[in-house]
Amino acid sequence: TSCELLGLVCVVLAVIADGVFRPSSGTFYPTISHGPREARKVAITFDDGPDPEVTPHVLDVLAKYGARATFFMIGRHLAQSRAIAERAVEEGHEIGNHSWQHAYLPNLFSTRAQLADIERVEQLIRSLTKSDAPISYRPPVGLKSPELARAVHVCRLKVIAWSVHCPDTIDSDPQRIP
Repeated sequence: TSCELLGLVCVVLAVIADGVFRPSSGTFYPTISHGPREARKVAITFDDGPDPEVTPHVLDVLAKYGARATFFMIGRHLAQSRAIAERAVEEGHEIGNHSWQHAYLPNLFSTRAQLADIERVEQLIRSLTKSDAPISYRPPVGLKSPELARAVHVCRLKVIAWSVHCPDTIDSDPQRIP
């Protein structure tokens, strides 16, 4: 009946929306948002750098406490602030791929365009780390699409989301971020 068809369409749309908009969703591609729950560990990640003003201070604090983190870096920022990323690598931090340009509408990109974006940053990270180890990828704003899933599959990337998020995407004023 038409009610059953409408119900099915609604369920399919809900699943697609979950896959696109919920960062930890594995609808389109396996996504890691936490480690083993029984482990008493926390993974610290930072997005969008390296920033010439902020990232060195973050590295100083991490060094003070002997903590390690993963920095998901935007390729165009990494190209401009390579020395900061080199410092992060030297101090034992992981560098992840956060796209070249950090577009807010990545789900509109074709698989080919997403592949080019991902591979451009991956080459830069590999030239920096001198490593063939798998590179983690965090989609800009946590949005994913079937096209992105195909691109990360081709590149064999681990997609990493988060379990606790600071809403700095909405408001960048540190005084108002909880």
